Amino acid sequence: MNILAHIIKQHANLPLFSVQLLDEHELPIDLTTATSVTFRSQLVGDPSAIGGGACTIDEAAAGLVSYEFANSDTQISGTYLGTITIGWPSSKTQALPFSDYYLIVVEPDLVDDVDDPDVDLVFATVADARSMGYELTEERLLRAQGHIEVMCGRMLDAIQDAIDLEVISASDVSRLKKATVYQAVWIGSNDDIEERTDVTQIRTAGLSGESATLTADGITLAPLARRLLIGLSWVRSRSVRTTSRRTGGRMSLTTTNGPGWGSMNGWR
Repeated sequence: MNILAHIIKQHANLPLFSVQLLDEHELPIDLTTATSVTFRSQLVGDPSAIGGGACTIDEAAAGLVSYEFANSDTQISGTYLGTITIGWPSSKTQALPFSDYYLIVVEPDLVDDVDDPDVDLVFATVADARSMGYELTEERLLRAQGHIEVMCGRMLDAIQDAIDLEVISASDVSRLKKATVYQAVWIGSNDDIEERTDVTQIRTAGLSGESATLTADGITLAPLARRLLIGLSWVRSRSVRTTSRRTGGRMSLTTTNGPGWGSMNGWR
């Protein structure tokens, strides 16, 4: 049975998938007594990417049906195998086409990489967050990534280059990923983080009535994210040597033990 591929653009709902249902003798199937007609699709190479739903019977006697794609059906571009199942009285079913499958081709959108959040998610992805037990959006992760970029003392492009060149340790990559996820979760209850005043510390009363100290990091960074960033190889406390602009000689500079305050030379 030769079936032409149905082509639709990524993220689109139309055109409808319209087909005439034929039996094993390639004769139209009369759907007058059918109880249901359902379309199903599966991405080639990825059994987890499935879609489909109820079809509309356009002309029952001629076996003509159509299916309007849901948004979830065309989220991922690629070639899909499709089937249509007819429900008959007495719980009997019939799967079509009689041989082979319908082919659905979801062509990728033409998207500007600059506007695609996936391109800029360097530290942690939605899948990374899910593996840690959190359901987060790309927008939330992208926002958290900006915070971690500032606090870790390295620009995003430099970290991306280090990852591409495999000169950044797996431990540092893991710390950045987890810190970004924890920061994204923390943002959920601290939505005004970018609007807060820069301070050295704030004194606040604890539950016992005693005074507690809240540092500048405490009002801008998730506690678990801060612990992870402190352990980055270029942030850990150590001494480096630098040249004094005034004397041209050498001076010793010891970094403080906190994220973003010490800019080390090169990657470990």
